[in-house]
Amino acid sequence: MPNVTIVAWACGHADLLGPTDRDPVAILARGDRTRVPELVPVRYERMLTNPFAFLRGAAAVMAEDLRHQPTAGIAVQAGRRLVWGPMWCPTH
Repeated sequence: MPNVTIVAWACGHADLLGPTDRDPVAILARGDRTRVPELVPVRYERMLTNPFAFLRGAAAVMAEDLRHQPTAGIAVQAGRRLVWGPMWCPTH
């Protein structure tokens, strides 16, 4: 992948790879199955308070989008899981 493409992708000017028909609500609902049922409505109420709260609560949607993007193949350790850092992220 040419460097120009990497910079364009990192700046949000390139196409997002992956399925175009993904359903963000379904992605969030999948995560709800493992949560305490009484707290799921509280989670969505908090996500509605402001854009930052929404993005924090919708991390699974972002993770699904990033799963289909190119990576540098450099493994990094985050917590107990092994994850692959995006190629544009200088800290990975």
